[in-house]
Amino acid sequence: MKKKGKYEYLNKLYPPVITKDQFYRICNVSKKTAAHLLDNGLVPCINSGKKTRKYKIKLEDVIVYLETREADPGQFAAPYGWYKAKMKPGAKRLVLSKENIRKIKHYFKNLLSVYPDVLSVNQVSDVTGYSTTTILKWINKGSLKSFHMGNRYVVPKICLMEFLSSPVFMQTLVHSKYEKERLIKFLNDE
Repeated sequence: MKKKGKYEYLNKLYPPVITKDQFYRICNVSKKTAAHLLDNGLVPCINSGKKTRKYKIKLEDVIVYLETREADPGQFAAPYGWYKAKMKPGAKRLVLSKENIRKIKHYFKNLLSVYPDVLSVNQVSDVTGYSTTTILKWINKGSLKSFHMGNRYVVPKICLMEFLSSPVFMQTLVHSKYEKERLIKFLNDE
């Protein structure tokens, strides 16, 4: 017998195939977030390409999304700059799909290959382009795992790689322009 999930009640309230309007209301997200989820394949759908009513979404896919989002909300975070009203013409957004996260991990693995297994805060600053003050804020907040050795912090390379490919880092409000352009170029060249 199939185990009933927390969101199975939706099957009684909605048809098997729903629209974007129903989707964003069910998921309690904005229209813009719904567009991000659908356009980037984070929630499977059929896109007819029309200007209106262009999405057809299976209700079972919405239920899977809701259950997965509950377990790992960062996986579905909108890319940096997504909610800004204006972007420069030709500007590209950094979309955190599973494939892009895999590519980003590979990118940082190559970048960090010349560094020792444990890095100082200054070395982390060199890698990321952020100031040591910002690095220490990440450490104190618990976002970046580290060890306190005497009167200084050290960061294991594996922890730094995980942090750099995490939605927390990718969604940082103040991205180094250099780093963002470098990542977007890497993802597009790959």
